[in-house]
Amino acid sequence: MGTTLILSFDDDPTAASVAAALSDLDADYAWVDPGDFPRDIGMAASIDPGGSWTGQFGPIRFEDIDAVYYRRPTTFRFSEGLSDADRAAATAEARIGVGGVLAALPVRWVNHPHSIAAAEYKPCQLAVASAVGLVVPATYIGNDAQAARVFAKGQTEGVVCKEMGHSFQLITGDADPSIVWTTRIDPAMLAADSFAVTAHMVQAWVPKRRDIRVTVVGSETFAVAVDTDSSAGHVDWRSDYAALTYVRTNVPSDVASAIQRFMATMGLAYGALDFTLTPGGTWVFLEVNPSGEWLWLEEETGAPIAAALAALLVGDTMAETEIHR
Repeated sequence: MGTTLILSFDDDPTAASVAAALSDLDADYAWVDPGDFPRDIGMAASIDPGGSWTGQFGPIRFEDIDAVYYRRPTTFRFSEGLSDADRAAATAEARIGVGGVLAALPVRWVNHPHSIAAAEYKPCQLAVASAVGLVVPATYIGNDAQAARVFAKGQTEGVVCKEMGHSFQLITGDADPSIVWTTRIDPAMLAADSFAVTAHMVQAWVPKRRDIRVTVVGSETFAVAVDTDSSAGHVDWRSDYAALTYVRTNVPSDVASAIQRFMATMGLAYGALDFTLTPGGTWVFLEVNPSGEWLWLEEETGAPIAAALAALLVGDTMAETEIHR
């Protein structure tokens, strides 16, 4: 058994939980934050005639790595004194050089950074989810306010506006970033000029009994029903964690099979999938976060997610969704 490489920031409690689970399996691991390159750690790599990279990255040799847990690495840190232009150029070279060598390692990845990057595109998520048999909300994407109004008129329960990228936007001036939650909107109030500035995702509002977070680790699924007694949490449960309660639940077999097809198509060994459960019992797929948080759900419900990740990394469970590159 080789070494599992954990790529994350130093004080990541989620990565620490996986590290502890690896120790419980008597599995070796090395924890490296790529952001420590080049100020605190170095890399020396060369390619052999068979196409494999050998050498050293920080404390670990590439040839000793059997698996990589790609969690939350930070950005590269450089010595003081670089100009902005030099820092930008150095960052680009480090990203391609260090990131490229790591990405070329033919090991188990949870998840491979290329798969994470591809999965960030929510329109692709929705297309794949629908193609594999998951139910998805009716969706409009664009910057034409009139087209959005026409779309909204066809949705009997109303519509919501959801961001497609990171879960914050920068307010003008020196203000701190502000979280942007899913919001119910009145399409008649859309201003054509401001709506035209960029692309927006408008979806049919799905009447819900509850939200469900499904954490997928290889072939295992850990489903947790998320209930709330707040109006804000009912629209977007992330907006009011204090009002939430959690209980483990089961995934219907047809939904579980479709989830596995979705994960395989997306090239993901791990994912945090969000569903809405309608009053009629339909599971409606909303999105997947390929690097989504899960530790708080393990603490709230006892779901053994860290142990499942450790087992997947060391190869105790060889799921179809493992990625060998």
